[in-house]
Amino acid sequence: MQRMPARVFATLLTSETASLTSAELAARLRVSRAAVSGAVRYLTQVSMVTRERDPGTRCDRCVLHSGL
Repeated sequence: MQRMPARVFATLLTSETASLTSAELAARLRVSRAAVSGAVRYLTQVSMVTRERDPGTRCDRCVLHSGL
């Protein structure tokens, strides 16, 4: 696995809710939102995370699959 997807995955694993927005991920990792977007796209393709829409907002939330 490449470095940025690994960092995003590890951050999601260590978060209390196992879900964060891309802005929260970017702030925690101190990287651009574009880097987070590419990493989440990869993790989605390999079925490690999913993107869910927060109700009433325009933000997507990255959520770990429950089987991991």
